[in-house]
Amino acid sequence: MKECVGAATCRPQSRALLADSHVHLLDHRLADCIDETMQNLTADGLAFVVEVAPTFDSSKRAVDLASKYDRIYATIGIHPHDAKDYTAEFETWSETTRGNRKVVAVGECGLDYHYMHSPKETQHNVFIAQIKLAHKLGLPLVVHSRSAYDDTLSILRSNRKYLTNGILFHCFGYCALEVAELTKEFDAYFAFGGALTHKKKDAMVDAMRAVPFSRLLLETDCPYLAPEPLRGTCNCPRNVRYVAEFVAKTLNLPFEQVASQTLANTKRFYRIKEAS
Repeated sequence: MKECVGAATCRPQSRALLADSHVHLLDHRLADCIDETMQNLTADGLAFVVEVAPTFDSSKRAVDLASKYDRIYATIGIHPHDAKDYTAEFETWSETTRGNRKVVAVGECGLDYHYMHSPKETQHNVFIAQIKLAHKLGLPLVVHSRSAYDDTLSILRSNRKYLTNGILFHCFGYCALEVAELTKEFDAYFAFGGALTHKKKDAMVDAMRAVPFSRLLLETDCPYLAPEPLRGTCNCPRNVRYVAEFVAKTLNLPFEQVASQTLANTKRFYRIKEAS
């Protein structure tokens, strides 16, 4: 049994269930433990998880994974790191997922200027292509935007007519004013994960406070970015409760209220009806 998934050392005391809106269970650090993760999902305090795909290959695998497990949903998309590998074949294949209730979004797509694994112009073109793809498929968009606020906003504004099914921002470093601007312009949703709980993250906490409660989602982005007190370890879905507890404490709200609202927000954004 792998350290990042094994039996929880402390099961959640509250019966309120959470949703993990962004996981990478197919990552090699977690893939061998997917069966166990799903068997323990309710005991670990989770209603469902969303497997987010960063590549063409992982998109296909995510769809297969979601078809195997009732409480896994999938996105299809190409991460900005992999924008250089975007092909027309991906768009052609994406049509085969049309109408699949377990495929709930396009993404994660967007811009990442922190690492620049793909050229900037390529990232722009692929981001725009996936905005249009989401519109074509009638799906919401999951956006990764790191060190790229101005260009992200510019591209979204230029393609506003295609943004008809909702936007969720993940892996962003926006300030409270930028969050407010995006909320006003696009009725956007925002997902927060383990980094929110790390020390010296006051700007991120301020940004979280600026998000309307009805637009706030929780995530782990596992196996990355484990929350305190597990920082530096391999992350897993059950750790989303640490994020929920931090949000509840920060907003001075009962844990059950945070769980209920963020679960409802996640279901609304992804249009998930059957998960409880």
